[in-house]
Amino acid sequence: MSLRLPRLYESSRLGLWRQQSIVPQSRTQSIEILKIVLIGSIGTNQQYKYEADRSSIAEDHEKKILKSMGCCRPSTCCTCIDEPTEVDACMCGCAYLNGPLAIFVGQFFTLVGGLLSVGSMIDCSFATIDPYTFDLNDGLEIEGMGVGFIFFQKSDGHCYWYNDASDTENQLETYWNLLGYQWVIASGLACFCSVFSWFFFWYSASFCCSSQVRPVRCMIGFMVAGVLTVCQACTFIVYGQDFCHFNDCTFSRGSGTSIGAMLCYIVGGLGFFLSSDYPGIPKLKTYSESDD
Repeated sequence: MSLRLPRLYESSRLGLWRQQSIVPQSRTQSIEILKIVLIGSIGTNQQYKYEADRSSIAEDHEKKILKSMGCCRPSTCCTCIDEPTEVDACMCGCAYLNGPLAIFVGQFFTLVGGLLSVGSMIDCSFATIDPYTFDLNDGLEIEGMGVGFIFFQKSDGHCYWYNDASDTENQLETYWNLLGYQWVIASGLACFCSVFSWFFFWYSASFCCSSQVRPVRCMIGFMVAGVLTVCQACTFIVYGQDFCHFNDCTFSRGSGTSIGAMLCYIVGGLGFFLSSDYPGIPKLKTYSESDD
């Protein structure tokens, strides 16, 4: 017995030493694993936060884009209660928010200019000429005393509406061949002015119940007073071509209508240029003070 006790004692001490040596090692590994897990979770949270910040920034940017795009079209007339938060706001409301007189002038003269452009396009006497025989083929010859972009004026003063034959399309083509390609270009310019003047008029109708930012108002003013006026003026190129030189073209009713359209476009465009910001600095201060 005395000989076995030391061995048992030694074996027990050896096992205890092994156990003590193993336990710290497992604890160290656990701590290392815990550190890795914590670092991974922190990195994941930071990544989620970064992605959330990116999505938030993207949403704010998208909202700003949509807000700016909203001012490129007529605002919906929905309420008169919302208060503006900017000096030059784009929002719906009641009455002429960008200035009643300026906007009404822009609308009215744009409308009248469009009507006059239509009149100059379909008038049969844009220019008066010496007596001329229009040979429209198929043995159809008509004496004329005035020419327009689409129709011409007969010697008796009435307009010829291509009602003497069933093949109207070929008659118009023959008529343009007699006048020259400049008349085709001029008729296209008059048609362009007629279409887009009506477009800008109906767009400007939205100013009755909404406000637009200054860049949009200036764009409309530039298109009306600048582009449409120039295009309408270019219809007078027909006076410089051969047909007018040979047949002594003189100023007539359609030319006067075209000049009237140009003047209306200039005045109408100025109306949009002179429109005021809504609400403007004084009114915005009033709104701010009332909120406080």
